[in-house]
Amino acid sequence: MKELDYSKFKLVSIDAWRDCDGWSWNNWFEIEDDIYFSEDSLTPRKIAAFLRKMGVLTEQSKGQIRVDMSCDECIEIQDKNTFEPIFALTQLH
Repeated sequence: MKELDYSKFKLVSIDAWRDCDGWSWNNWFEIEDDIYFSEDSLTPRKIAAFLRKMGVLTEQSKGQIRVDMSCDECIEIQDKNTFEPIFALTQLH
């Protein structure tokens, strides 16, 4: 039987401010600790669906957010139009 590779995350809400280089995190607040994703569930669509199921994102967020997975340690959920970070899943080791 193949062993699944799981990643552990903490979910935070982000207070960000915009500067000339883009968005910077000003502050963040922990929402949930010990969130696990299997490697095959780490896709933008599955992450957004999970956050909607948790009640963190609403159904109205469909088409309004983007999931940025470009960082190795953090997955940002951003406003689709402005790229403002709203939430993040930060990887725990």
